[in-house]
Amino acid sequence: YKASTPRPPERKKRMGPLRHLVLLALTSAAPVKKPEFTTTASHQVVVRFNAASLPALEAIRAFSETEAVLFDYWSPLALDAPFDVRMEASQATALIRSLAGLDATASILIPDLHLLLATEKSGRANPLARSWEPAVYHSYDQIVDYFQNSAVPDASRIASTFSIGTTHEGRDLRVVRITGGNKSTSADGMPTHNGLPAVWMMSLLHAREHLTGAAMSVIVDRLLKTYRTDPSATRLVDQFDLFFLLVANPDGYEYSRNSDRWWRKNRRPNAGASCVGTDLNRNFAHRAWGESSGSSSDPCSDIYHGAGAGSESEVAAIQRFITEFGTGADGSSHFKLFIDHHTYSQMWLYPWGFKYDAAPHSAEHYALCEAAVEAMRQVHGKTFTFGPAASTIYVTTGDSTDWAYDPLPSSSPESPGFIKHVFTIEGRDMGNFGFVAPASEILPAAEELFAGLNAALLAVAPSDLPPTPPKPPAPPPAASPPPSPPKPPPAPATCVDSPGCPHLNDGDCDDGGPGSDYDICDYGTDCSDCGSRPPLGAPPGVSTPPPPPSPQQSASPPPPPPPPPQQRQPHWVNCGRSGRCDEDGKWAEPAERHEVRCCSDSDLGNDWRKNPGCSVWAESDAQSMGGCNSRKTLLEAEAICSDAGVRLCTAEELQSDCSKSTGCGFDKELVWSSDS
Repeated sequence: YKASTPRPPERKKRMGPLRHLVLLALTSAAPVKKPEFTTTASHQVVVRFNAASLPALEAIRAFSETEAVLFDYWSPLALDAPFDVRMEASQATALIRSLAGLDATASILIPDLHLLLATEKSGRANPLARSWEPAVYHSYDQIVDYFQNSAVPDASRIASTFSIGTTHEGRDLRVVRITGGNKSTSADGMPTHNGLPAVWMMSLLHAREHLTGAAMSVIVDRLLKTYRTDPSATRLVDQFDLFFLLVANPDGYEYSRNSDRWWRKNRRPNAGASCVGTDLNRNFAHRAWGESSGSSSDPCSDIYHGAGAGSESEVAAIQRFITEFGTGADGSSHFKLFIDHHTYSQMWLYPWGFKYDAAPHSAEHYALCEAAVEAMRQVHGKTFTFGPAASTIYVTTGDSTDWAYDPLPSSSPESPGFIKHVFTIEGRDMGNFGFVAPASEILPAAEELFAGLNAALLAVAPSDLPPTPPKPPAPPPAASPPPSPPKPPPAPATCVDSPGCPHLNDGDCDDGGPGSDYDICDYGTDCSDCGSRPPLGAPPGVSTPPPPPSPQQSASPPPPPPPPPQQRQPHWVNCGRSGRCDEDGKWAEPAERHEVRCCSDSDLGNDWRKNPGCSVWAESDAQSMGGCNSRKTLLEAEAICSDAGVRLCTAEELQSDCSKSTGCGFDKELVWSSDS
C-alpha cells in the first residue's frame, strides 16, 4: 500500500432494512477486552477504509477484535461509507493485504502519527507564561484563568463568566456570556433572559478534539477585544445574548492532554465495569437515548451512552441551564441557535441524528447551512458539506443537537423545535491531521467558524428579533385655526452672553444667556449663574425669571408667574471606575467627568448608537459630547437628550454597570441619569 491524498467522505448511503439489521449485528457484538495503546512509541498510522460489501465489512470487524491489535475507530464502522481507524503500521499492512479480492478500499491518511503529535505539542502554550498566547493550545486551567481573571473583567460592560456545574473530578463548567444587552441575573446569580435572542455554543464535548476549544477561544477573545472596532463583532454582541462553553468536558480534556491523547469520553468510573467514562454526545436525554443503532451499552466502547439519559454531570448541567433559561409564549426556548462544535470532516449537521427521516424544519436548516458553508468557503477556500446528521455522516442516538431540538419530556414529538436552529459543526480538516491539528490550524479554523456564525445569525435574527412596536394611529385632524398674522423673521442663530454678568460677559457664550451653551457647574450646585441658568431640577428649556423690566416696560402688566418647576433630585449612577481615557483605576468622585445616556422607545437618527429590535439605549457620540469623558451637568445631559428628540435615562433603566445596550465602548464610570 502507499499513502494517498485523502478524499472527502462520501455521503452515507441509505441502507435497506435487511442490510441495516445485518450491520447492527456486526457492530453490536461484544468487544474483546484489549490492551490500551495510549502512546505512539510504535509506528502508528491512520487508515481510511470503505467496505462496499458485507463480507468486506465483516473481515475488517473480525480483524479489529483480534487480541493485541490496536484498532481505534476515529469514525464509526460503516457499510459503503468511509471510516477512519488508528492502527499499528505493521497491522495495517496485514489487514489491507487480507482485503485483496474483497469489495473494499483502504488508503493511508496519516503515515506517521508520532510526527504529528510532536508538531502539535510544540504548539502548546508555555505553562509558565504570564500572558495569554493567542492561537496556541492551552490547558483547562489556562483557559479558565484567562477569561475569568483577565479577558472578561477587561470587557465587563459586555461580558461576564459563571459556572453551570462541576465535573466528576471537581472542575467548573465555566461559561462566558457576551451581550450588548443587560447582563440580567436571577437571585442566585445565574443569567436570565435579557430580551435578546440567545445563542449557545460549546466545544470539547469530545476530549481529543483539541482544535475546537482552541478555535472557539480565539473567537471569544476576538469578540471581547474588537467589539468597538469590528462591525461584525459589534453586530453579534449588540443583537444577541451569546453563551460560550469553551471546555464542555474538562476532565476528559486534561486526561487527553496529559495521559491518553486519543481519549474521547469523560472520566467518571462506571459501576460494575473496569472501563472509565461515557461518551457525552450519546448521553443527552432525547427520546432515542440508548438505542443500539447509534450508541453502545458497553462501558468499554468509545460511544457508550451511559447508565441513563443525562446521567453525566456535564450533560445534566448543560441541559439544566438551557431549559431553566426559559421559554417564550410559544413554548420555544429563548435560545435561538445551538451549536456543538466538533472535529473533523468539515460538515454542518442538523436533525435528525437518530433516524433518516427529515426533521420538520429541514428546509430552514438547509437554507441556513447553505449560507454558512458558503461564508466559510470564502475565508480560506475550505469546502464544507451539510445535511441531516444520520444521512450525511452516521446515525447517533442521545446526541446534543437532537436533544436541543426535541428534549425530554417531549411535549409534541411530531412538532419539535424547542430550539429550532441546532447544528453540529465538524470543523477542519478532511483527515490529513484528524484530531492532531498543528497550532497553525487554530487561527484559520477560528476565522472560518466566525464567518459561519455570522452567516447563521443573519439567518436567525430576522425572524427571532422582537418586532418593532406599531406606531399609534395618528389623531384626527383638528379644526383649522383662524389665520394669524405673519411671524417676524427668526433671529440669527447666534448666542449672546447674559447682561449683568460682567465676570462672564466675555463673548464666549458659556454663561447661560439666550442661545448660549451651558456653563460647567460643580456637582450639587443650582447652575443658576447670574440668574440666567435654569434652576436645578427644572425641566429642559425652563429658565429662571429674566431681569426686572426697564422703566419703559413697567407700565405693562406683569406676566403671570410661571408654574413652579417640577423639582427632581439629580441622581448619580455609579458604574465602577472613572477615567476610561485618562484615569484608569480611580474611583469616580461626584465632581469628575461623566457621560450622558439617553433612552428612546424608537430608533434614533445619526450620531447615536442603537440596539435594533427593542427599546433603544444610546450614548451621544464624540461630536455631540465633545469627546470621551466630557463633563456635563444634569441639565446639560437633559439638553443633549432633548436636542436629539429623546429623553434622559432614569436610574432604574441604567442597571448594574450601565451597559444595557448603550453601545458605549468606554465603560466603567459615572453616568448622568435622573431618579424620576
